[in-house]
Amino acid sequence: MNLFDTVRARFSPKRIDDLIDGVIDWIGFEATWQALWIIEEGPYKGQWAMGVEPKEATRLLEEGLILPFAWVPECDLERL
Repeated sequence: MNLFDTVRARFSPKRIDDLIDGVIDWIGFEATWQALWIIEEGPYKGQWAMGVEPKEATRLLEEGLILPFAWVPECDLERL
């Protein structure tokens, strides 16, 4: 994977003990995700930080849906 590459995937976190408020409700959410940066430290070090592709995020906002996360580690995505 390279910077800004996209993948269609489902949010399926391997752990739920470190999720921020509201994120648990989004488990199973399917979207086009975009590689944003390589995580440099912590338990996800070396993985891509993935965010919802901008056009899709804009569509969700227009529908009144606000994502409770800015990014998720690549390991928490299940490719479709």
